[in-house]
Amino acid sequence: MSEPIFVKNLKGLERLIALKCDKDGNGILEKTDSFDEISLFNTMKNDYKKEGTGSSIFNDKYIAKRDATYVAPKFMPKPVRVKELINKAKENKTDEKKTEEMNKNISSIIEKEIKKRGGNVSQIDLPYWSKRIDRVSKKYNFPPELLTAIIAKESCFEKNINSSNGKGPMGVTGIACRAFFPGARGNWNGIYKQMNETLLNDILYKKDNNGNFVKDAKGDYILKYNTAEELRDACAADDELGIQVGLLSFEMHYVCAFAEKYYSGPAWKTAHKAIDAIKNDSIKMNAIESQNLVETALKNYNSVFSSYASSVIDSLKSQGIKFEELDIIK
Repeated sequence: MSEPIFVKNLKGLERLIALKCDKDGNGILEKTDSFDEISLFNTMKNDYKKEGTGSSIFNDKYIAKRDATYVAPKFMPKPVRVKELINKAKENKTDEKKTEEMNKNISSIIEKEIKKRGGNVSQIDLPYWSKRIDRVSKKYNFPPELLTAIIAKESCFEKNINSSNGKGPMGVTGIACRAFFPGARGNWNGIYKQMNETLLNDILYKKDNNGNFVKDAKGDYILKYNTAEELRDACAADDELGIQVGLLSFEMHYVCAFAEKYYSGPAWKTAHKAIDAIKNDSIKMNAIESQNLVETALKNYNSVFSSYASSVIDSLKSQGIKFEELDIIK
């Protein structure tokens, strides 16, 4: 895997190109299963250098020749507005600072979770986990505190877990993965799409080096994994994918808990109503009601251990979470 490129370490035009290639806005160009920002950066940089682009200041046509008779063409590239560059640089610096602060905050939460479980903080790769949790929570608008607490309970931040019981940092199961795929029994794929189509598509479908979804001759997205088991195995090899899959699964458990509380009938029939109500905030809940829903979702997410849900709830309380303000699905 290519080494990541830190945007802050680049200068001038290279930095501007890197900013355009930083699809997730985390200040780092990297290659993941979802996208390849490094290849995109190298391609765009090379395009600026190619003959015939007509707008590149790297073009040989605009480089002075040794021959004194050489006359520059009348057309010249449009000058870059210095003010725009300065403002962009300031915005990027602010974003980098926010990301750094969030990573520190998540690292602090991770440390507390490890100590709570009697683990050794020095044996945990804090930057590795804080970066991935921050990136996933930002992109999919999910509380990082809850994501961190679930990972702590499931895997205590051990990398690349490959167990028959659960794979990846959030203990992904085969049943959960099967429900994601098109044609899943009970039309669960359609329900997942209604709930969080962005996350579902990022998990299931292939993308090119520019971060665009790859399509077949009919214009349909192409599956990245042929079976649910392939996806589940991938969660063990790629911890960030494992977090994404676990997050999508937990969100659906929350939807089902909501549907069970406020609507009558099986979840696959009432989930659509629940998703609309959650997104529209049409049913107001107080702190206790919200906490109970999260706890029910946690119990269903992992029903093996009786203390699982209460342990995660205790972690959230110790972090000062206000349950009435939690946005599980936006």
